[in-house]
Amino acid sequence: MNINDFNLTDKLKNELSKVISSKKLPHAIILDKGDYNSRVDFAYFLSAAALCSSDSEIPCGICRDCKKALGRYHPDISEYKREKNKKEFSVSIVREKIKPSVYIKPGEAMGKVCIIKDAETMNDSAQNAFLKVLEEPPANVKFILCCDNAGSMLETIRSRATVYSMGESGNTSDEDILKATRLAGELAESLMLPTEYEFMAKTGVFEKDRQLITNTLSFLQKIFRNAVLIKSGVSSAEFDEVSQKCASFFALDNLMKLIDKINELNDFANKNANLNLLLTRLCSCLRQAARG
Repeated sequence: MNINDFNLTDKLKNELSKVISSKKLPHAIILDKGDYNSRVDFAYFLSAAALCSSDSEIPCGICRDCKKALGRYHPDISEYKREKNKKEFSVSIVREKIKPSVYIKPGEAMGKVCIIKDAETMNDSAQNAFLKVLEEPPANVKFILCCDNAGSMLETIRSRATVYSMGESGNTSDEDILKATRLAGELAESLMLPTEYEFMAKTGVFEKDRQLITNTLSFLQKIFRNAVLIKSGVSSAEFDEVSQKCASFFALDNLMKLIDKINELNDFANKNANLNLLLTRLCSCLRQAARG
């Protein structure tokens, strides 16, 4: 996996490639805009880059730290989000969980990473408590905050972090995420069927919802990436059932082609391409990659 697997602008890819290769990732990063799933996926990619033990390409995707980081089960990567059924990310999470954790020495890697989802929902008390951690950060810890818009964060936090914008603001609801997740799984499974009818039938819901296409493609790409990790030796028990099925059914070459095609489709969608043409490409490109 490399930075080209993500739907980023060429400018951002070039900028981050230089930062990653120099092994000088900022100690605090804010990933804003784009869709929720893409921000989180990229946060784990950056986490792998921060912890990678390779002396050459970073992240190598091969070392123990990369495999665990990309598989989302590295003991030195902590993930935090607002409590279930709560509208705000409370100060208690910062005080009782984040702050004590970051000052504990890493267990396996040379450093640690703290990923904060839903950072835009941190109330002022939570942000001010987190600011105290940023003001005197442990030398071996990286902080990655994922939010819909960096403007929702206090200026004092923004001034101590590097902001990387991943596109237009997503404003994706929990309901939209669940719908896209379910649809991505159904599309992945239909690509394993001998005929294209089932796959084409599933895409009918996209006809009046461009955002749903973008969200679903993001989750579909995640499924195929997980399948690649399974084929690379990461424990399949860590991944969802659909990813495991894909790993068993598709050859590694086909999985890589599917990931590449989704990147192309995302680029096409971001150019506000004609919706009917986008759907036609979606069906033909993915079926071809799955069978070619």
